[in-house]
Amino acid sequence: MGAWFQWLDCDNANAEISGAYFVAFTPAVDGNYAVIVTNLFCSDTSACFNIIGVGLDENNSENQISAAPNPTTGNFIIQSEHEIANATLKICDVSAKIIYYKENLSGTNFQIDLSNQPAGIYFLELNEDGIKQRIKIVKN
Repeated sequence: MGAWFQWLDCDNANAEISGAYFVAFTPAVDGNYAVIVTNLFCSDTSACFNIIGVGLDENNSENQISAAPNPTTGNFIIQSEHEIANATLKICDVSAKIIYYKENLSGTNFQIDLSNQPAGIYFLELNEDGIKQRIKIVKN
């Protein structure tokens, strides 16, 4: 007999998520999620996992920044279609830990070095006057 699954919203007192009964689950919003796995009379609940980047639209025509090369081995350049003034740059890993932060960025090109970080997926956010642009960075 197969296992049964029930996904939980850890940010809402572990409330059951309606309709989330499958092994795979794609949340609608960023947050913390867990799953209860039941097989016959045994049941276990996973730890809560922080999911970020939900709804990240990398092909959004409003994004005026890009990163190259992407995937990268560590060093890459962020390029902007317009002159950036007094922006903040933040790069987070998949657990939402900030691994790079810089304020007062101005210009059109910025060199970034993630060579001291492990391979994986990272999320870059550039905030200029409250307008946030986000892209995913893949490090090999």
